[in-house]
Amino acid sequence: MAGGDGRFDVDRKGGHIRTTGLPLQKDREYLLTVMAADRLGSRSPTAVVSVVAGPRAPQFTNVSYSVSIPENTPEGQP
Repeated sequence: MAGGDGRFDVDRKGGHIRTTGLPLQKDREYLLTVMAADRLGSRSPTAVVSVVAGPRAPQFTNVSYSVSIPENTPEGQP
């Protein structure tokens, strides 16, 4: 992962993006560039994740969210 000024980390096993505990600047957008790779060295195209730290902590209706993308999905497909 690139970007985020050391304020974000990726769980290598689960792929979860999380904060490292460093304070986030309010109303600042952090652009994180991430890429997935398997043990054989195959890599996905990069994806850019935008995180904006607002004036209050985010609130979510679910405890967690999950997205699954089949391995052979062509780039740019929904």
